Amino acid sequence: MMKAKKTGLTLAKREAIWAYGLISPWIIGFFLFTLGPMVASLYFSFTKYNIVTPPQWIGASNYSRLLFHDPLFWHSLQRTLYFASLALPLGLIFGFVIALLLNQDIPGVNVWRTIYFLPSVIAGVAVALLWTRIFNPRIGILNPFLQNYLGIDNPPGWLTDPD
Repeated sequence: MMKAKKTGLTLAKREAIWAYGLISPWIIGFFLFTLGPMVASLYFSFTKYNIVTPPQWIGASNYSRLLFHDPLFWHSLQRTLYFASLALPLGLIFGFVIALLLNQDIPGVNVWRTIYFLPSVIAGVAVALLWTRIFNPRIGILNPFLQNYLGIDNPPGWLTDPD
């Protein structure tokens, strides 16, 4: 009895094809929206370019002007180094200390947890209230817009009508 010869791709190759197919949108987006603009910026940094004329290659003169003739660059670099060396670590340490304090079993810690977490919740509540006001059939702004500008005589009750 003869065995049928297997044809086609192995499981590993099929999985690799699926993996590349599923990751390809991210790779395409990375090249289009991250790597492409970075390479273009690097190229344009070595040119004299304003949007109405073609770029003219000038080499590193933009960088020499930046380093040796622009006092604002050094001031900005000083501020950036200050932030990176002092403000950022102190902020991280402060946040870590607050997290440790909020994780203790002490009286009133739930009040402080609520106060700390409240800004995260308020934005969502504000958006929900805003959309409720927009879709309100009596006082919302959507139904009058539909009636006055689009000629819809009987707009739906967006939040009350199940149909």
